[in-house]
Amino acid sequence: MFAPLPAQTREGDVLLAAAGGAANRVVLWSTNDAEKVAEFCVPEPTGDGGEDAAAGAGPTDPAASSRRSDRFVLSVAYSPDGSRLACGSMDGGVHVFDTATGAHLHSLPGHFKPVRTLAFTPDGRTLVTGCDDMLIHLYDVGAGALVDALSGHESWVLSLAPHPSGTVLATGSADASVRLWDLRARGAALQVAREATDQVWGVAWDAEGGRLAAVSDDKGLVVYANRGA
Repeated sequence: MFAPLPAQTREGDVLLAAAGGAANRVVLWSTNDAEKVAEFCVPEPTGDGGEDAAAGAGPTDPAASSRRSDRFVLSVAYSPDGSRLACGSMDGGVHVFDTATGAHLHSLPGHFKPVRTLAFTPDGRTLVTGCDDMLIHLYDVGAGALVDALSGHESWVLSLAPHPSGTVLATGSADASVRLWDLRARGAALQVAREATDQVWGVAWDAEGGRLAAVSDDKGLVVYANRGA
């Protein structure tokens, strides 16, 4: 994911955040000179089931090594102002970092399966995550707390996109559906679209929020008109 303009640190430079996979980290790259700018390391699990605050701390036993392999980073997202960076992992971990200092701010609870997609709402206050547990979680970024869980999909949640207004959320799933959710009345599903016949891997709004595009494994691309925009 490219950093939003407020987070660009050098004139004319564009920063790119890439999920680090089995390295358990997110790496920031400069697209001007292809140099690594920073790394955000996912804390390692401790023996008591918590998180080790020391980034890069290694496992001390085979069980810890197994847990580490499950922490494969799958997804990454910037907050709109670029001050926060979030990532989702194979083991269900969701982590939030301060981009200016590199500090690990929160490990967000609730998921226990791969978190394949996540995004901040336009106001930057809420982080939305989609998981193989078929749930969509809403987290209060400031408090680092789970505030709601949305259910309705019948398989993995593979993609999501908050509307530019911040009032609606679009999600795509391995159940071949696209769902719209009312973020003002949490838990309320507004609409279910089933034009796809296979897994919906991507959903995206246009800049004005008047169109929603969805792409799926059936090689189809569907564009919906938002009549409320």
